[in-house]
Amino acid sequence: MPSQAKKEGNARHVAKLDLIKIQPYKDEGGEIRAAAADLGFSVQAYVLAAVRERMERDAAELARIRQERAEQEERERLEMERNSLSLDIEDYI
Repeated sequence: MPSQAKKEGNARHVAKLDLIKIQPYKDEGGEIRAAAADLGFSVQAYVLAAVRERMERDAAELARIRQERAEQEERERLEMERNSLSLDIEDYI
């Protein structure tokens, strides 16, 4: 039977964890379990690694999209400024 200190330590550890539940269909769950086992990972370690990898890819893609949008906005702003200056010059011609 665990000591009181062990129970308290476990409780502190569990309090730091989040619970995310997934429920794949049995055939897909079996595939996930087999893939994890093939690499020597627990299912949790395998799924977390896959999620982290996906999050990194998504973050990179989002950064690329944001950069493209910012560049497009800057081009549009410069075009509007150029057009505005052209109109101002025509007032003096």
